[in-house]
Amino acid sequence: MDIHALTNFTPEQLQGFRSSYNYPKAYIRIAKEGETGDVQLFERGPMAVFCRPADGEVTDLWLDQYHQHLLRSEQPEQVVLGLASAIYWGFYTFSHNYAVNRVNWFLHGRLPHGDSVCPTGAVLCLTTAYGYANNGHLGQAISGLSGQNQLSRTPFGSKIIAFLAPDKAGVYDNRIRNGLNQNPYPLAIRNGVGSVHSPTVQKRYQSWCEYLQQVAGLLNQQDWRWSCGADKEQLWRPLDVERSLFAAFQNA
Repeated sequence: MDIHALTNFTPEQLQGFRSSYNYPKAYIRIAKEGETGDVQLFERGPMAVFCRPADGEVTDLWLDQYHQHLLRSEQPEQVVLGLASAIYWGFYTFSHNYAVNRVNWFLHGRLPHGDSVCPTGAVLCLTTAYGYANNGHLGQAISGLSGQNQLSRTPFGSKIIAFLAPDKAGVYDNRIRNGLNQNPYPLAIRNGVGSVHSPTVQKRYQSWCEYLQQVAGLLNQQDWRWSCGADKEQLWRPLDVERSLFAAFQNA
């Protein structure tokens, strides 16, 4: 099957959509020595700083690698920082203040929605999720996030898996769901927003990631590359295919 038949877009169009991807480059970092931090990651843990993007500063490979490094770590403070940063990144499009509130709920709890983060539990959770993802079991990977505050539904659970394994996974949020609810997109990847604890949602996410892998493979085999901002002539990852479709569906 060719790329247009799979995606409803030509490779040139997918290139254009990927180049127009403009999700803000928002993240959290550890406060430097002597710097006043914005939030404490956990009791007796380090202070961290919210990094708001400049106008026009968009998510790039540096930010992907930053989050991937943190989330794959075995150090509790790095994993908690990675999770909090991904949550801040994901909610930043609502507003900075809204994103900050969500990070605080994740870190410090907000009953009845969840308790404060357990650093050792977060490490175990992410280690398990990465093990599943690395072996291609993306549905099982996302299911393991069900006990984490703010990550129990696909829009944010899938952000974590996508940062963990961008070569195998992508985000599945409401915009993606709405865009996929038409031909030629397979029924197996539609209606995938829901609780990560749901077996049906897990199957939808597995199928979605396999679909992204297929499209990325075809684009790379045919020597198509993507560019966005300072990132030029890059091989396609499943995450890049998702970002291209995210941009395509933006005005759908």
